[in-house]
Amino acid sequence: MAEEATAIQDWRQLEVPVGVTGGPDSEQERVTVTVIDTNELAKRNAGFADGGSFADLRLMPSGSLTVISCVDPRVDPSDVLGLKLGEAAVIRNVGGRVTPATLRTLGMLSKVVQARTGGPGPGDNH
Repeated sequence: MAEEATAIQDWRQLEVPVGVTGGPDSEQERVTVTVIDTNELAKRNAGFADGGSFADLRLMPSGSLTVISCVDPRVDPSDVLGLKLGEAAVIRNVGGRVTPATLRTLGMLSKVVQARTGGPGPGDNH
């Protein structure tokens, strides 16, 4: 329970302006958003890095699998597909669509694989 209370305290509500509804003298619409302090995120990242949970993992996915998924925070591709850490590379974009930008990313990842391992080439990932 104490951990849960701490986690909630790390997040805060902010009212921020979004867009302009008219000319320079018009009022901006304001919305309330929930944000987390970047110092808290850095602390969490340091804890993850110190934990060594990825120390034995290779840079390349063990399953030669790349997943393209939506950025929807309600859907974690690892959870949906039952993937363990290191089994797949995951690319998340709006709608989980294969766009020209996604294809460029896949091409760059293929070049990284070739440079790091001397192979495999294009078509060797699922």
